[in-house]
Amino acid sequence: YDLTLAREETERQGGSGERLVLHLGRLVSVAFTVATSRIEAMRPAGVLMLLDVVERFAAAPDPDYEGHLLLEQSHAQLGAALRPCFGPEADPSLTASGAALLSRYLLAISTTSGGIQVDPAAIRKLLALLTKRLTPAALAAISYPALSDAAATMVRTTSLRAAAALQAAAAREPEARAELCKQMQPSLVDLRSCWMGLLRDHAALSIAGRAAKGYVPHLYVQGAATASREHLEHAAPLVFEAALSMVATPEWVAGRGG
Repeated sequence: YDLTLAREETERQGGSGERLVLHLGRLVSVAFTVATSRIEAMRPAGVLMLLDVVERFAAAPDPDYEGHLLLEQSHAQLGAALRPCFGPEADPSLTASGAALLSRYLLAISTTSGGIQVDPAAIRKLLALLTKRLTPAALAAISYPALSDAAATMVRTTSLRAAAALQAAAAREPEARAELCKQMQPSLVDLRSCWMGLLRDHAALSIAGRAAKGYVPHLYVQGAATASREHLEHAAPLVFEAALSMVATPEWVAGRGG
């Protein structure tokens, strides 16, 4: 995934290179075309293709632009693919895959490790797509009447997990991710409430396979408890780490009574 090495190899061989990094732009374009297809059922697959690309090239530097990543060349396409994922008409599978992509891409572009320059405006715009729907009221409003109740739980938990990944990374590397820490801060009080609700739901369903009588779920409905358990289990570890990182911070106690 090193463009400099790939170019040197191609020059030595005296022909066109076969290394994937030499065709990154074309690869992103193909995935982007699928992610924004007129055929709605194809879009989640395109977003997941972009996620795979971001995961593989997250740390690849741009040898022609010191202090920047190769992925930044595709920033416009990634942003254009992400925005529809968080629209009111988006299919739940598209929103879930979009949350994963947004989180992973933000992790790539929000660190100064290795001398990378961070663009505060890019972080702010992308982060807003995710956090605007991560308040207790916004999560409760997520609904897909034509689908099962578990679809809403999937979107809630994947979105909260995506935000938890960002907070956990920011807490682990506060200096390298200072900008991410700064921009996460205004949302932390709401996120704290949502994360604690997810952890309560997970604990309630983990004790005996179903919540105790009288328990009021935060992110699922009782009729979809079994289908929702897997989504809660997948999100809980990262959410726990994110919530734990907030202990002893002002945001941990803000808005609490007593």
